[in-house]
Amino acid sequence: MNKKITAAFAASHLVVLLAFAPHAKAEEVNEIIVSATGIPTPISQIGSSVDVITAKDLEQQQITYLQDALKGLKGVTFDQEGGTGGIGYLRMRGLDRQNVVVFVDGVNIADAADAQGGAEIGNFLLDDIERIEIMRGANSVLYGSNAVAGVIDIRTKSAGGTNAGKVSVRAGSNKLKQMTLGTSGEIMAGRLGYRLSLQSIDVSSPSEFDEEDSDFSEGEEYQNITASGAFALHLNDRMTARLSLRSIDSSADTDGYDPTTFAQVDGYFGNNTQQNLIRLYIEGEESEALTWTASHSFLGNYRDTFAEVGSSLWYDGERETTEIRASYRFSEDGYLNIGAEHKSEELFQNGLPRPETAETDAVFAVWHDQIGSFFTTLGVRQDDHSNFGSHESWRAGTFVQIDDLVGMRLNAGIGYRSPSPYELFGRDATCVDGLCGNQNLQPEETETAEIGFIFSRDPSIWEFDISYFSLNTENRIVYDNVGPPSYAGNYQNDVGESTSTGVEASIFAAISSNLTVQLNHSRLNPRKADGTIQNSQPRRLWSARADYNSPDGAHEFSLNARKVSDRYRSGERQEDYFTVGFSYGIRLYETLRLFVGGDNIFDEHYQTAPGKSTRRRTFNVGVSSSF
Repeated sequence: MNKKITAAFAASHLVVLLAFAPHAKAEEVNEIIVSATGIPTPISQIGSSVDVITAKDLEQQQITYLQDALKGLKGVTFDQEGGTGGIGYLRMRGLDRQNVVVFVDGVNIADAADAQGGAEIGNFLLDDIERIEIMRGANSVLYGSNAVAGVIDIRTKSAGGTNAGKVSVRAGSNKLKQMTLGTSGEIMAGRLGYRLSLQSIDVSSPSEFDEEDSDFSEGEEYQNITASGAFALHLNDRMTARLSLRSIDSSADTDGYDPTTFAQVDGYFGNNTQQNLIRLYIEGEESEALTWTASHSFLGNYRDTFAEVGSSLWYDGERETTEIRASYRFSEDGYLNIGAEHKSEELFQNGLPRPETAETDAVFAVWHDQIGSFFTTLGVRQDDHSNFGSHESWRAGTFVQIDDLVGMRLNAGIGYRSPSPYELFGRDATCVDGLCGNQNLQPEETETAEIGFIFSRDPSIWEFDISYFSLNTENRIVYDNVGPPSYAGNYQNDVGESTSTGVEASIFAAISSNLTVQLNHSRLNPRKADGTIQNSQPRRLWSARADYNSPDGAHEFSLNARKVSDRYRSGERQEDYFTVGFSYGIRLYETLRLFVGGDNIFDEHYQTAPGKSTRRRTFNVGVSSSF
């Protein structure tokens, strides 16, 4: 099997090299992105490294979960404990999930009750998603705390448009049963647009303790029902009110450990999780140059118990955010975006006599314009946190087209991460005197810099992109375990400077008008303040993807391959792994589509968390109809 895998991966390299043969000229692509500045801006004017995943990409590759959409990107990994629904760890550029912010329709879905304030994306389904922008590097100026390694900006499908509907069903390995329903349109003579979506999935994965030499037979049930909606009411010619709603109700059974003997147990543990999101958003246009927005959002994460530690453990988090923004466009490429924000986070946990609250007030400004040949972005922000006071951050980026072939981008700034409510107030019997939190914590501060070059005469035919980045973090917040006999500890600021440096490169090519290929590579060097390698952070990432669309549009085929290597945990190197997946879709009629797919088709057996195996080979088949 190893020889087959090596040959397959070598073949993917060869396909990419063949892509540089001459091809017919295609229309140049200059995509519009929002995540970098908050204002729609051509990607050719941005000094940051940005990837875009569209609804078309998600459909062609038959991607169900957010983590699967992100896995093949430069500098990004997602490690999940065991099977579907297990605790997940999103990592970017050698930093952990608490250093990456994830937004859904403008709402930060970081969990206010998560130990270090990260977003849990393992339950996030994608059928209602229109677009995902992934911006690497710090952007605390626009997005505040935690936006250090990068930003993932998710936009759901818009409300309104021609009345339409969609239904799809899928079945497959591990007793997979999946269904999605969606409808959208307009009423009230077009004044009110709507979009409604319902997604359901039920799967029973093998035990995460199902090693090749063990006998854990009980499946791990996972269920997820996600409902979402969007509404747009046109109040007048210059003002629109928008409402976004999303609710995720999931249940995941997992294997666990006996709390007394710590022996592996093949049985019911797990948890039930609910996430509710709502955002009211009003946008107005005072003139062609001056626009404004006002929004209020709420996010709640609620969990039942983890059985292996007893029925009394529960922790919930809530966040409310109010924001006002205004933008003024003073030239075709120049604008100023300013805003103010108030955020309140609450932690509800057993052991706390009352909910604990952390509040933040912020103001920011982002300026963008062309200066000579340089498209330049400058931003500043000030946050005032209820616990540690004021903090300033800044960002500067520029892009210049050196000649017809070469473009260069530069980006630098300061990102920060404020302590999470749990790091400040959290309680647990395993901590010092039952107190895990530390109200004397200071925010992490990360200096970041990046230089990148893009080589292309037409990005729709071929493009080579390479970047070098550096992140240096002071006051990194870590759990300080004091060791035996109690092993009790709490959260502390680490002494010294942790670092993460690396090179990211990608090659895209259109072999023909119907076949495209892309190869990504990342070489990372994440280090703790003492110089040792960060736990579980891979140092080498490879991914390759090929997409084929038949000339008549009836057939779509995608093939993807991914290799993760050089991972360490407590100084010990972890196993490398290589996976391959595919998807194929055929349009039977104008509104009817049949699709099949497979993941980890070589049945690679590997672990991303110690002692917990990941999903093995799976296949699925489904059908969708639009009307």
